[in-house]
Amino acid sequence: MKFPVLFLLLCAPSLVLAVDISFKVENLRSNKGQVFVGIYDSPDTFPSGDGYVAYCFNKEKIVDGRVSVTCSVEPGYYAAAMYHDENENMDFDTNFVGIPKEGYGFTNNPKIGLSPPKFEEAAFKVDNQNLEFIVRMKY
Repeated sequence: MKFPVLFLLLCAPSLVLAVDISFKVENLRSNKGQVFVGIYDSPDTFPSGDGYVAYCFNKEKIVDGRVSVTCSVEPGYYAAAMYHDENENMDFDTNFVGIPKEGYGFTNNPKIGLSPPKFEEAAFKVDNQNLEFIVRMKY
């Protein structure tokens, strides 16, 4: 019995607990499709499609233009970007000049001009407590 306790004590400092981040997504223009969330830990990759450290989507149906998405990450400094994949093609659709055809949003709901927000505008710190964000989609 002493060995398992000793083993756990020796390994405890190396154990990192994941924290749940809940995104309450609002202002969806339809109940079709899914909402995909990418969580980024670097301004160099935010909000590109490939540089995320966590990627998740809603498990429940969209109802009345709202849905929740939960992701898990280790403590750190992050920013999240999300899009409403209405046509379920698993791609963020844009027109020929790059203007989005589908809804998009970011943590902290920063003002968006002709380009995506900077990492710092959407950034948040994760400690050891679960977090919740309300994100309003833009179209």
